[in-house]
Amino acid sequence: RRAPQYISACSLRRTRVFVASLPVSTAAAGAMGLLSWAQPSANTTATESAALVAKSAASSALSFFSGGKSLLGSIAAGKDEPELPVPPAQSHPWSAVSAVEVGLLKELKKLEYQGVKTRDGRRLTLHYGGEVEHDGNCLFSAAGRICGVEAREMRRRVVARFVQDYTSGLLDKEGTDRAVAHLYVPELTTGWGVHLVQSHRLLVRKSQREALAKQIEELESTGVDANKAKETVYRENGLAVKDGETWAKYMAIGPHGEDDGEYEIISLQYIEEGLLEVEDDGWRAAFGDDIALEALATELGREVYVVQAHGSDAGLSDSGVLFFLPHRPRPSLDGDSDANVSQDDPHFLLMKGTGWCGAGADHYEPIFAQERPDGGEAAAVVLD
Repeated sequence: RRAPQYISACSLRRTRVFVASLPVSTAAAGAMGLLSWAQPSANTTATESAALVAKSAASSALSFFSGGKSLLGSIAAGKDEPELPVPPAQSHPWSAVSAVEVGLLKELKKLEYQGVKTRDGRRLTLHYGGEVEHDGNCLFSAAGRICGVEAREMRRRVVARFVQDYTSGLLDKEGTDRAVAHLYVPELTTGWGVHLVQSHRLLVRKSQREALAKQIEELESTGVDANKAKETVYRENGLAVKDGETWAKYMAIGPHGEDDGEYEIISLQYIEEGLLEVEDDGWRAAFGDDIALEALATELGREVYVVQAHGSDAGLSDSGVLFFLPHRPRPSLDGDSDANVSQDDPHFLLMKGTGWCGAGADHYEPIFAQERPDGGEAAAVVLD
């Protein structure tokens, strides 16, 4: 909504009426009143003129401020904007979101002023929860901030929930294994119409790194390219992340300095022509994925919506676009899809992407949801 224009003062000869924070339309009406009523005749004395001006100014100013009072009363009554609840102490204004275009920021602000409506009719105000570290832990850091849990503990709980559901039969093992393999060891004969770079994720034991480094050096000494030597050694000795069991080992790996597990991540990067590079510095964490999001929703017993935010680089809009991607808790063993879903409000995570496919730059940040009265105004989004 366009902000009203304001004036600070109006003057007439030597008599001044100061007006603070009132829209031009109201101020202009008052000023015109002064001009129309405070015109001394040619025969009046200076003293009479001054008295006339002062009297007219007082009369017009009373009308002027009455109009302003009515206007300010309308604003205070919330006729132009809904009355919003007091934001949570940890929240930030949406203008604090970094690296977003003006058009996308406008769409994000609607989540606070207009809110979203759930499928059962509840109205929620969404507040920005602030930045988290770009350390590979962002999904768990963001979810942990919403729940008041440390990121490391949130990662542990998500992995434990997945393992429990995978081993108990709550998850379809074959389907899960195919999904994991598709994500982390994709077929390199396809997918190049969508991705410029595809990667294979491998796990190697930390205790093996010294021995593996020697094997790589030996191959290089025979004239083998350094990246090719690494690829050969790591494929022979590492675990490919290709099923639920290896996914759990992979997803348990946190940022450098926070992880005391058995494995480290090796990433083999490929372009359509072949091997591009090998990332084996050992500090990378496992990024949260859709499998982790479903496990998170199940662990928390509520829906988790990813608010996927793209600017004009997504190619769908000049101003920006938001997608609300739902992740529901897994059904119970008897197939009841609502058995593990509480009546609590859903959680929301902001995901800022670069380009349509994210280009490896997707990043999660927290959103705080807060119930609000439904004043009848249209919601920014109605959740499916």
